[in-house]
Amino acid sequence: MNLTTIGALREALKALPQDAEVYIDNRRPTGLASYRGYYDHLAIVRDDDVRNERTEKPERGEPFDMSFGYGTYSPGIGEVSIKADPTVADLIEALDLADGAVFEGYKGGQYPMDGGSEIWVSQYGDCDRLRIKASIEDLPGRVDLATYEESW
Repeated sequence: MNLTTIGALREALKALPQDAEVYIDNRRPTGLASYRGYYDHLAIVRDDDVRNERTEKPERGEPFDMSFGYGTYSPGIGEVSIKADPTVADLIEALDLADGAVFEGYKGGQYPMDGGSEIWVSQYGDCDRLRIKASIEDLPGRVDLATYEESW
């Protein structure tokens, strides 16, 4: 069994030391966003240039008039940010914030996420085929999540 849903990953993380720093293939997670491959799935983003102050979910985007009688459009959230140097507890908090949130797809559209939503490891706008393995390495003060490449 691999950790391919928000709920499965969250439950596996709850069994680990909450104050341990968390890495995915030796890179720290920095956010959660709609996955480019399937907009209704979630992606864990790892951006080495990003250092967020806190783990948080932004408000949904401001509604705007689509003109020509099409009404208004209310965009979903872009990304749940994960604080710099995240711990296992920070990643769980981010997954909790994503559960029940409506994300904006890469090319628009509303995509609600829940515990059963599929989860990938991919940069925003990419279609990386990385998933998290069930085997988690728990080292003193550090947790390493490894990935595998899903075949399509």
